[in-house]
Amino acid sequence: RGVYTQYTGSFSGGTLNSGKVSVRARKSGRFTDAMANNPYVLTPGITGIETGDSSTADGMPQKFKRALDLRYGIVHKFFMAPINARVVRRSYALRKEHINTTYSECASLGMWVRVFMMYAISGFGYFLGQPINFKPKSGEGPPPWLLRSGGFKIELIAKSPSKRAKINISGKGDPGYGATSKMLAELGLCLALDEHSASSHKAGILTPSTGLGDVLIQRLSKAKKGRFMKFKTAVSSN
Repeated sequence: RGVYTQYTGSFSGGTLNSGKVSVRARKSGRFTDAMANNPYVLTPGITGIETGDSSTADGMPQKFKRALDLRYGIVHKFFMAPINARVVRRSYALRKEHINTTYSECASLGMWVRVFMMYAISGFGYFLGQPINFKPKSGEGPPPWLLRSGGFKIELIAKSPSKRAKINISGKGDPGYGATSKMLAELGLCLALDEHSASSHKAGILTPSTGLGDVLIQRLSKAKKGRFMKFKTAVSSN
């Protein structure tokens, strides 16, 4: 399971337009409820153990909205989880691990507290002369200060019958734009300059995990002299 504890940034006009297109597709019937709830919609012809009437795109229980968690306090649905979780499932499906692996994703209430605090401290950007645009048009998005000052943190817990692993991933920059553009640039450099043939899989469209794997993690860890992203892993026995 993955839990976002920080996701400080904003959205763009393109994101809003994508949402509007999705709504129109649902109304027209081109994008059905079955497709919206299908955990394996990105892996046609492959299904894992996350199937049936109770399955969801984000891996959380059906009708889940929020719940009390001993570690994170209150956890709730995360708007990016249906997309993120499907990419994760495509990764382990390409590795033939879908028959015994599940993934779910949500966010902590603290994530939204951090967003509000950043907005409030900056006066929603007015104190910096660069206000946050909450009604961006196509081509518009977060102001420069938010692209630089945003960030994200996610904690992942993986369990097997004998071991338990905890992975903390954090990064600097608006998650959807500032950080993502840097990741894409590093991914391109990784494809062009780094040896990644050992990570190859036979599939039409690979994910960063299956196409580059540890090689990409190493490059991201070194970017900006180690100040861009951090990956911390701890493994213990059950």
